[in-house]
Amino acid sequence: MASAWEVWAKMRPLVVSAMAASATVGTVFAFLKIDLGISPESAFPQGALIEALKILLQSAIATPLAVATHRLILKGEIISGTIRLRAPYYWAFFVWLCCLGFVPLLLKDIFWPANRALILIPALVGIIVGLYSVLLFPAIAIEAPSAGWLDRLNTNWKQMRGHVWLFIRAVLLAFIPLFVSLLLLVGVFIIAMLVLADLSVPRQVWEPLMTGFFSVFQPASILIGAAVASWLYLYVRDRPGA
Repeated sequence: MASAWEVWAKMRPLVVSAMAASATVGTVFAFLKIDLGISPESAFPQGALIEALKILLQSAIATPLAVATHRLILKGEIISGTIRLRAPYYWAFFVWLCCLGFVPLLLKDIFWPANRALILIPALVGIIVGLYSVLLFPAIAIEAPSAGWLDRLNTNWKQMRGHVWLFIRAVLLAFIPLFVSLLLLVGVFIIAMLVLADLSVPRQVWEPLMTGFFSVFQPASILIGAAVASWLYLYVRDRPGA
């Protein structure tokens, strides 16, 4: 959590721009869902296209923020300016992040038409693949030497062997303050929803705005997750025989 605060203190324009972009994406997709009835849960192919677009946009927001966090912790580098895909390693990071998002999406499109109860399978696969791919991202962000994408993937899986539960425990502890804050915000959201309903404000107006408001906090989870991954990367890399 301290590392996330350090990113905020030293690279505030980057974080603020990510918050603004995240809120915009959240609001727009909420409008699409309510006004047009199109969402990731919609029938194929509209639902799949919307979800793919959402993955691309969220990855474009997360990439500069996560890369900045990794490079600050692992290299002491401070990145100025707002979010953008700057160097080749940013694009590599973005592609890997999108690929991890598309894995459960593709599996969902395979299983969903056959049996909706099987939707848990792609979700579970996505979680497992995501957990075992954690150390890919710090390595890409600092341009760690690699013979190619297969070598990088193999190295990551070897490094994560025996450290998955360590990462999960660290993430759970790191996310406690954010989780408590979000619980308080949910209470505020419920009160605001009741007030707006009494004022006869249409759902088409208040729900997208509320979604956008909560999306502002999504970059905080990116900062915390990237910070935990960076410290785990340092721990694994500096161990004898790693």
